[in-house]
Amino acid sequence: MASLFPRDAQLNLPARAYSHRLQKRVAAKAAKMSFDEVAQDIETETAVRLGKRQVEQIVDDAAQDFDAFYAQPCSPALQQYAQAKPIQVLTFDGKGVVMRHEALREATRKKAEARAQRMPRGCARKEKSHRKRMATVAGIYHIDRHLRSPHTVAQQFAPLRLVPSNPPRAPKPVGKKLWASLQKPMKTVIETAFAEGRRRDPAQQAEWVVLVDGDPTQIAYIKKAAKAHGVSVVMILDIIHALEYLWKAAKVRFAPDDPQAAPWVAEQIERLLHGQVRPMVRSLRRWATVQGLSPKQREPIDQCTTYLANHVPYLNYPDYLAKGYPIATGVIEGACRYLVKDRMEITGARWGLEGGEAVLKLRALVINGDFDAYWAFHETQEYQRNHQAKFAEMPMARAHLKLVSGGKNG
Repeated sequence: MASLFPRDAQLNLPARAYSHRLQKRVAAKAAKMSFDEVAQDIETETAVRLGKRQVEQIVDDAAQDFDAFYAQPCSPALQQYAQAKPIQVLTFDGKGVVMRHEALREATRKKAEARAQRMPRGCARKEKSHRKRMATVAGIYHIDRHLRSPHTVAQQFAPLRLVPSNPPRAPKPVGKKLWASLQKPMKTVIETAFAEGRRRDPAQQAEWVVLVDGDPTQIAYIKKAAKAHGVSVVMILDIIHALEYLWKAAKVRFAPDDPQAAPWVAEQIERLLHGQVRPMVRSLRRWATVQGLSPKQREPIDQCTTYLANHVPYLNYPDYLAKGYPIATGVIEGACRYLVKDRMEITGARWGLEGGEAVLKLRALVINGDFDAYWAFHETQEYQRNHQAKFAEMPMARAHLKLVSGGKNG
């Protein structure tokens, strides 16, 4: 028993030489700023000197209980949100993060190596392709119905002078949880989101809506996850992604400064919202053919029409609007920016896989408002790992611990 320290267990001293309070401060700062800045701030505030490597180690350790924390039973407040709102929304997207060479996925790494071999030695321009690994971003929230007409929604995409000054106010999402992962494949992240949905709505009282961006792999994983969890979902193609393709087509039809481009796009959006997908696709293709455009010239038109034609089952906007479903992925698009981009794209940052994953977890905890609750949970887990598990192996040592701690932690 010479290597067991009951007093350390009573105080729940951490395995590293830094207190839990200092580690909490490091973790909170690392979710917002670079590791070098964290070390500087900590030294200024506490006079404790930390190297960048020590900050990375603390961050990795601090994030290790993320999955276990969110696997706990729902809080009463979250259950209340889930029961009070008629719609539960799941949404997914991806955001590229610049990685160190060894942290890239195998296919991306091979492309980067092949391109590096072709680049002339001493080339002044730094090659930027094949440097990123895709982080899968996921979100879940609850929301009230928002009934509106296709025309009302289409007005939001009209030229500024035609937009009504007092558009109807949309309901706000509640019980929102966002997270992102560089390490886990898209399939696992989607399955985790469905598990979270079942945890919140085990009786499937709410209507499940899944907003998609049109990625066929993403859609296939969503269908498999829904089937595995035995839930019925309504998949909706995000109207903003459709809008992007319509603008590509508009750049073929109109000159760059033509004022008619914006009204034309707004008109096509209204047609989409009225369910006129197939007629619009035929009209765009016919126009490109009549104009005699070359395959290169008409490529944006073909991309737009193919995208819309391939996703007709998820473009039933008249029905979605009549039922008050959301049709835009503003929540997840915003998350890609403030959850991933604002931290991971700090100038010059290149991430290792473990460090990048840990920072994304801590950042999600801060954004979700769960950081303090998580840290209390993390310290409990630390006690079990560093102390309780060791004493549990030896009955006499466990009794000694109980005696020293007065029975509080034994």
